[in-house]
Amino acid sequence: MKSIKIILIVLFLCQSIIYSQNQFHGKIIYKAIINNSKLDENINDKKNSADTKYLMNSLKTQDLEYVLTFNNNESLFIKENKLVNEGDKNIKIAEIIVGKGTYYYSLKTNELLRYHEFGGEPFIISLIAVEWKLSQEKKQIGKYECFKATAIKKIKNKTGEIINKSIIAWYTPEISLNLGPKEFNGLPGMILELDEGEVSFVASKIELNPNVVLTINKPTKGKKVTQGEFEDIVKRKTSNFSRN
Repeated sequence: MKSIKIILIVLFLCQSIIYSQNQFHGKIIYKAIINNSKLDENINDKKNSADTKYLMNSLKTQDLEYVLTFNNNESLFIKENKLVNEGDKNIKIAEIIVGKGTYYYSLKTNELLRYHEFGGEPFIISLIAVEWKLSQEKKQIGKYECFKATAIKKIKNKTGEIINKSIIAWYTPEISLNLGPKEFNGLPGMILELDEGEVSFVASKIELNPNVVLTINKPTKGKKVTQGEFEDIVKRKTSNFSRN
């Protein structure tokens, strides 16, 4: 009789653990920081007008926030909806530098998507994850111990040349989901800081298992394309616009 009770207790505890894991959810607010040194390089390398230099320097003060909503199955990364003057030219340029669009990731299938509108048309872009190189270098971010990881992302510049872009991430195994800003996932823990060169994302607020139910909507409406196909569409439409 005692053995049956012990088995029942063990089963109950296992079910409780599985249930709590399945219910794990939360959100992280990231501040997008335009790196001053990179902007300074752009200003110094180009013979810009005084107005352009003033505009570039003013971008350093822009305060953009993004939110990563997640559970055990999927995540969504999107710009925080704040009451700001969306018509402000500086904010619009800052958004272009930081990156626009909604990023969706499925932990079950590793599906990685970006929803983005271009030329008045919605697109769902299939992305390829980067390959990380882990290191033992670590630092403290808030109350979390974080480890450094690096990756190389191949991108096309304005001339169509493929270049390597260095990515640095700081992740914490203390939050065990392999998620992060934008399309950067796949590390053994949550990314709390991400450096893309011109832009960094730094976690400013972390909410784990809040009482409020968080909704994650996978983007479904839009033309489905690969990253390469989308770049070709942008190039074609941009060249047509220039000719007109």
